[in-house]
Amino acid sequence: IRDLFVVLDQRRMIIPKEFRRYEFADDVRRMAEALQMEAALSDLNFEGGNLLLTQEHVFMGSRVLWSNVQGDDPDGTARAAVKRRFEELFGRPVIVLGEDHEDQADSLLYHIDNVVTPIGGNRVLLASAARGWDLLQAAPAEDFTYTREQIYERRRQWVEAGLVQRAFVAYPDEEAEVSAPQQVFGYTFLGRVEASRHSDAEGRHYAALQRHLDQFEQALKRQGIEVAGHLPVLLLGAEREYTFNNVLLEDYQDETGARVRRAYVPVSGLESIDQDAAGVFEQAGFTVVPLEGAYELLGV
Repeated sequence: IRDLFVVLDQRRMIIPKEFRRYEFADDVRRMAEALQMEAALSDLNFEGGNLLLTQEHVFMGSRVLWSNVQGDDPDGTARAAVKRRFEELFGRPVIVLGEDHEDQADSLLYHIDNVVTPIGGNRVLLASAARGWDLLQAAPAEDFTYTREQIYERRRQWVEAGLVQRAFVAYPDEEAEVSAPQQVFGYTFLGRVEASRHSDAEGRHYAALQRHLDQFEQALKRQGIEVAGHLPVLLLGAEREYTFNNVLLEDYQDETGARVRRAYVPVSGLESIDQDAAGVFEQAGFTVVPLEGAYELLGV
């Protein structure tokens, strides 16, 4: 039920006017009941991943506005009216990011939570394709290598932890799987990333994405938002894109009154890039909790 609602406060969540599938609405309502929250139906369309709500602002991808506009809007009047309705709904100013047309140009930008991480106040962390590409080129060869024994041990740990089903995991006695390592669970992600850094086409993909991210940064600064750091992006053609932005952050006072700030950050397995991403969060004042194996699991 991801992306189907926005939490307004501890008691209320807002759900969109329409769902892609009817049963999604029932799923959200059941979850709201379990959490003892009110699920308020909005008269606007949105996807939660393309709308970030903070105490100060609503960060929104341009597609959200267009999903509430009927037909063309050459002078922007209809979109401006939709923006005002969202500001009334959430009670805070809306900052719209993305190209000024219906389609956000890159699949990574389809949801802005992939590229923008609010960290409190008027500060965000922004994705950087340029940083990802530079780090990828500089990464030592050993970053991309796991021994078979390491892969098998990681698989056993994932199965024991209930993260994956045994049916999806190959072990040493299953030679048919082992003889084709590019298809073996756990090899997929690192192997594809290693191949991508030698591709001129992939380099152009990184450069094109960075142009859009530069526009995001300029738009944020015009709205008085400080970009406090840049997190690397890893791309695998048009199929898969991996960022360190869409993470769980905790920021609260514990029972002693001490402030607790944690960032639960996925681990790609590329040590130099993982260290860089962790360093950005640490510089922003967070203690990093690494999620080991996250990208290998997603790479299957």
